[in-house]
Amino acid sequence: MNSLRELVEQAGGVGAVSKACGVSIRAVYKWIERGRLPRTEYTGETSHAEAIAGLSPSVVEASEIRNRFMPNKNTAWHSQHSPPPISA
Repeated sequence: MNSLRELVEQAGGVGAVSKACGVSIRAVYKWIERGRLPRTEYTGETSHAEAIAGLSPSVVEASEIRNRFMPNKNTAWHSQHSPPPISA
Protein backbone atom coordinates (compact mmCIF):
# COMPACT_ATOMS: atom_id res chain seq x y z
CA MET A 1 0.00 0.00 0.00
CA ASN A 2 1.93 2.98 -1.30
CA SER A 3 -0.93 5.40 -1.83
CA LEU A 4 -4.46 6.04 -0.74
CA ARG A 5 -5.52 5.29 -4.32
CA GLU A 6 -4.00 1.79 -4.05
CA LEU A 7 -5.70 1.20 -0.70
CA VAL A 8 -9.08 2.25 -2.11
CA GLU A 9 -8.60 -0.08 -5.09
CA GLN A 10 -7.65 -2.97 -2.78
CA ALA A 11 -10.77 -2.27 -0.74
CA GLY A 12 -13.05 -2.68 -3.75
CA GLY A 13 -12.88 0.71 -5.42
CA VAL A 14 -14.28 4.17 -4.87
CA GLY A 15 -17.90 3.05 -4.90
CA ALA A 16 -17.38 0.37 -2.25
CA VAL A 17 -15.40 2.71 0.00
CA SER A 18 -17.93 5.53 -0.32
CA LYS A 19 -20.77 3.18 0.56
CA ALA A 20 -18.93 1.64 3.54
CA CYS A 21 -17.95 5.08 4.86
CA GLY A 22 -21.34 6.69 4.23
CA VAL A 23 -19.88 9.47 2.08
CA SER A 24 -20.21 10.49 -1.55
CA ILE A 25 -18.02 9.11 -4.30
CA ARG A 26 -16.72 12.65 -4.78
CA ALA A 27 -15.58 12.76 -1.14
CA VAL A 28 -13.47 9.63 -1.66
CA TYR A 29 -11.95 11.14 -4.80
CA LYS A 30 -11.03 14.23 -2.76
CA TRP A 31 -9.25 12.02 -0.21
CA ILE A 32 -7.36 10.36 -3.05
CA GLU A 33 -6.43 13.71 -4.64
CA ARG A 34 -5.14 15.01 -1.31
CA GLY A 35 -3.51 11.72 -0.35
CA ARG A 36 -5.03 11.76 3.11
CA LEU A 37 -8.15 11.03 5.08
CA PRO A 38 -10.28 13.94 6.32
CA ARG A 39 -9.52 15.78 9.55
CA THR A 40 -12.63 14.26 11.13
CA GLU A 41 -10.90 10.88 11.12
CA TYR A 42 -8.35 12.18 13.63
CA THR A 43 -10.78 14.07 15.84
CA GLY A 44 -12.87 10.97 16.42
CA GLU A 45 -15.87 12.27 14.49
CA THR A 46 -15.65 9.53 11.85
CA SER A 47 -14.31 5.99 11.58
CA HIS A 48 -13.52 5.68 7.88
CA ALA A 49 -10.25 3.84 8.54
CA GLU A 50 -12.15 1.01 10.25
CA ALA A 51 -14.61 0.81 7.36
CA ILE A 52 -11.80 0.69 4.79
CA ALA A 53 -9.85 -1.88 6.82
CA GLY A 54 -12.97 -4.06 6.90
CA LEU A 55 -13.19 -4.00 3.11
CA SER A 56 -9.53 -4.66 2.41
CA PRO A 57 -8.67 -8.27 1.53
CA SER A 58 -5.14 -7.77 2.86
CA VAL A 59 -4.63 -7.44 6.58
CA VAL A 60 -4.48 -3.70 7.12
CA GLU A 61 -5.21 -2.30 10.55
CA ALA A 62 -7.27 0.86 10.89
CA SER A 63 -4.50 2.45 12.96
CA GLU A 64 -2.01 1.81 10.14
CA ILE A 65 -4.35 3.47 7.65
CA ARG A 66 -4.78 6.50 9.95
CA ASN A 67 -1.03 6.84 10.56
CA ARG A 68 -0.13 6.50 6.88
CA PHE A 69 -2.72 8.96 5.51
CA MET A 70 -2.73 11.60 8.24
CA PRO A 71 -3.39 15.20 7.19
CA ASN A 72 -0.53 17.66 7.36
CA LYS A 73 -1.07 19.81 10.46
CA ASN A 74 -0.16 23.01 8.60
CA THR A 75 -2.63 22.21 5.82
CA ALA A 76 -5.42 21.54 8.34
CA TRP A 77 -4.70 24.82 10.14
CA HIS A 78 -4.66 26.89 6.95
CA SER A 79 -7.93 25.44 5.72
CA GLN A 80 -9.70 26.62 8.89
CA HIS A 81 -8.02 29.96 9.59
CA SER A 82 -6.86 33.01 7.76
CA PRO A 83 -3.09 33.45 7.61
CA PRO A 84 -1.45 35.17 10.56
CA PRO A 85 -0.81 38.89 10.12
CA ILE A 86 2.58 39.94 8.81
CA SER A 87 4.47 41.95 11.40
CA ALA A 88 6.31 45.06 10.28
